[in-house]
Amino acid sequence: MTPTTRDAFIVTALDRATGMLKNLAYRCGIDDWQDLRQAAAIELLAYWLRIESARDPQAYAHTVIRTAALQYIRTCDHLVSLDEPIHEESDTPLHELLEPPTDCPTDLALQDTKAAIVHQALRKLPLEVQLYLREVYALNGYNPVLPCMQDGTYRKPNYHRSRQALSKMAYRHLRADSELAAALEVW
Repeated sequence: MTPTTRDAFIVTALDRATGMLKNLAYRCGIDDWQDLRQAAAIELLAYWLRIESARDPQAYAHTVIRTAALQYIRTCDHLVSLDEPIHEESDTPLHELLEPPTDCPTDLALQDTKAAIVHQALRKLPLEVQLYLREVYALNGYNPVLPCMQDGTYRKPNYHRSRQALSKMAYRHLRADSELAAALEVW
């Protein structure tokens, strides 16, 4: 195979793997997925003789791309320390150059109060709705509980409701909660 054909094959293989590379970059917190593409291209060139002699070169190339991307993710340090100097000649750390975020909550007590009020409102909902809301809104700090009825009994959860039904039930119950509405008025 000529170098031109080889290069065209590698570019085509990388183009076919673009979705996978973007997905891996997104899931691993890498800002530029082109870094994965470049690492994969280097590996494709290194493994070219094996790819060329493989029974299914496209499948082998895809495996090389996936392996190279995962290896890049494992070996590359993607975290940037804000306390480290920008470069060796400077003593200024990165955090001194960055502006503080404007939407950052400063009053943690108020945030805790808001969370407690929302959690109290969630505890009144049926268990399956609580589980649904915790999953959808990533409420990892909230632990669902079985709500107690006014007569002291518990309602058996119905786990066979659709997501749309659970969403509507949550909306309806939370809109009707007067304590939550009063707390929202204050904020």
